[in-house]
Amino acid sequence: MVRSDPVTRFDEWLDEIEEVIGNKTILLALDEFITLDEAFNEKRLSLATILGLFRNLIQNRRHFRLLFSGTHKMRRLMKSDYHWQPF
Repeated sequence: MVRSDPVTRFDEWLDEIEEVIGNKTILLALDEFITLDEAFNEKRLSLATILGLFRNLIQNRRHFRLLFSGTHKMRRLMKSDYHWQPF
């Protein structure tokens, strides 16, 4: 059995969910999102891959919404010298 990478599999799973939810909206809540930042800095996750996935989800999947929560302010992540800013 050949397995796809986790990001591809997640995208395929979203396709499956969209087929069964009809006109409903799904909220994907990501608590303590700053741990993503730590994983990016430690090179455990690919910044472009994960944030690109979020961008694609926001732009192209009308039945899904993302909610980021945590103790850090988004303003800090949006500074021009910070890697989240382009996303």
